[in-house]
Formats: sequence, C-alpha cells, structure tokens
Amino acid sequence: MKRFYLVKEEGDSITEFNSKTPREAALKAASKDETNIILVETHKLHVFRGAKKQLTEKEKNEFTKSKNILCKPVVTHMASTRLEREVDIKKHDDLKYVQEFLHEFL
Repeated sequence: MKRFYLVKEEGDSITEFNSKTPREAALKAASKDETNIILVETHKLHVFRGAKKQLTEKEKNEFTKSKNILCKPVVTHMASTRLEREVDIKKHDDLKYVQEFLHEFL
C-alpha cells in the first residue's frame, strides 16, 4: 500500500488515502465529492478529474440496495509528473513547495 495525499491548490487541507495505485486513491476521493483531484506521493504528482455517476438499473444489485448506494465514482487521469525533490506533505515547507509547483504545472 502506498500513501497518497489529496491536496488543494489553496489552503492547508490535506487528506490521506492508502491505496495500491493513484487511480484507486482518486476513486476514493471522487466518492467523497472531490472533482479536482490532486494527489501527491513522496516524489510524484497526479492530477485527476472526478465525478459521481448515477448507477443504472442494470448496475444495481442486492448489495447496493441494502447499503443505499446510488452512485459510483468516475475519474479521468489528466496528468502526472515527477517532483524535483522528495516531499513529506505533512511538513509546512513541503506543502508550500507542492502548491507552488502546482501553480507552475497547471
């Protein structure tokens, strides 16, 4: 399992996701209503667009009905790049570095 951190372009808000792949972490973020998904690993930056899609009648089953699941997350990979240095996103200086990198990258 890898740790991915969801960061906002502005602000100090970060959310941690433990997943095998960046896409899996992005799906978790999309299920929490995130649309602009920016995930940071220790040395990489991944950008996704996320949304929730209504389940069709064909996709609904006993499990989704019993858990009251009405939507599924959908993500599109937009870009990824290597960071110039390894970061620990929990450190304020590294978070600031990532946000500055984002402004140049996006």
